[in-house]
Amino acid sequence: NALLERTQTEIHRLIHDLRPSLLDDLGLAEAMASYADDHLRRHGVRVSLEVEEGLPAMGDIETVVFRIYQELLTNVLRHADAEQVSVELYREAGTLVLVV
Repeated sequence: NALLERTQTEIHRLIHDLRPSLLDDLGLAEAMASYADDHLRRHGVRVSLEVEEGLPAMGDIETVVFRIYQELLTNVLRHADAEQVSVELYREAGTLVLVV
């Protein structure tokens, strides 16, 4: 039982750690802007970020969207040789759309 409890505690900690604190501190739109500032603008890449106003809190979906966004921006830096990046996040027909 002790091993099971420790394992469950560790799993809960890992799940919590997977959600970036930026999301809890700033919300999705501001976390995306902050990440762009820290990872693109400091490399001289201009960023246009448009996030639909009024998107509801989406819990775990925000984490997934933010992780995908992080990977997209990493790929832009590694492979695109871009001077400017445009990002949009909006809902369309009940679907969340992320365009880079």
